[in-house]
Amino acid sequence: MTNGFAKLNLNSQITENISNMGYNNPTKIQTQLVGFFDTNTDIIAISKSGTGKTGAYLLPIINDILNTKHTDFLSTLIVVPTKILVEQVSMMLHKYSQNCGIKHKKLLNKQEIHMDGINIVITTPNRLNMSIKDGNIDISAVKTIVIDEADMVFGDGFLDELRQIYAQLSKRTKTILLSATISQNIKYIAKEFLKEYRTINISLKQDIINHIKYTAYKVDKKQKLNLLVHLLKTSQGKCMVFFNSTQTVDEMSEMLAQLDIEFVTYHGELSSQNRARNIGKFKQDCVKIALCSNIASRGLDIDDITLVINYDLPDKIDDFTHRCGRTGRAGRYGEAVSLLTTAEYKKFDTITNRLKLSIKREVHDKFELKEYQPKQRQKSKTISKKKQKRLSASKSDKGAKQTTKKKYRTKRT
Repeated sequence: MTNGFAKLNLNSQITENISNMGYNNPTKIQTQLVGFFDTNTDIIAISKSGTGKTGAYLLPIINDILNTKHTDFLSTLIVVPTKILVEQVSMMLHKYSQNCGIKHKKLLNKQEIHMDGINIVITTPNRLNMSIKDGNIDISAVKTIVIDEADMVFGDGFLDELRQIYAQLSKRTKTILLSATISQNIKYIAKEFLKEYRTINISLKQDIINHIKYTAYKVDKKQKLNLLVHLLKTSQGKCMVFFNSTQTVDEMSEMLAQLDIEFVTYHGELSSQNRARNIGKFKQDCVKIALCSNIASRGLDIDDITLVINYDLPDKIDDFTHRCGRTGRAGRYGEAVSLLTTAEYKKFDTITNRLKLSIKREVHDKFELKEYQPKQRQKSKTISKKKQKRLSASKSDKGAKQTTKKKYRTKRT
């Protein structure tokens, strides 16, 4: 079988590495970003979770370094919002660049840094900025800076760090921003760091709908945990359950442990070693269930999750997209289920309206509702009073013009 990546004109060693990883054809975002990488413009790339965004920028970066005669200098910075993502990107870079002679370094904690022969640095804004201030790294010759999960980087208070980083970069440095979602506000902020840029947007609503089945179950507050347990026990594949706080994750862990349900936890208050161990068990199918805080909604490279459950609805609309995007990845199909008590109906409607998703609130056949249930609001087809007044005024004006016209014609005859 011919490898579809050969059409991207990548170095033969890169194509071989991709084949060894089991990939045969590039995704849309990979094809487009590789194609536009050699242009002189900056790039904003928007594509849903699970479409190979990490590979989309790593492949042309590795290829560019191999095509450069002098490969003994720092040419690329990859900036991500969390240490977890540093580890994730580093792992993917190692796989893509096997036997390519490319050296990369992770900047995580305060450490002595040896930069001799390093081509790529992967780090967070804080750590990079501190390393620059300490004189441990010179970024003046960097050709490309990648800001992955750009909506988090620009939205989570890293602006001052980014300004200081960009002050040390050459004006010729190319910027690539990537995310599954970039709001107009984030785009406006990002323009401070961009020159002339091109937008690649393949985060189409139809792609999301085709690969993810969305379900919303109405449930009495006292039955919410029981419904979760039922869904977990009847699920056949990997399942991620999202909660809004680490405290809730820990509380639910205690309850589910008493019911002999096997699971791992994943949240920000665990050490990086414990997070890596837990997610390793989950990826290797030792455990089928992961109880997570919102930190797990991004950056985890697990393609075979079949079910995502929102036990708590997220506070940010984009987080709903990222959570649900943990399933239906790499062309697979998945289901995203939200558990709703009456107090969450309004929040759910706000999320679905903003994302233009039509998800009917259902009742699970094993969990009859006993609490009072307000009706789900339908999109109103009635005309508001304000609009009625405008229409009435318009009709009056039209009628008056026609009457005047008739009178004028009468006088002429």
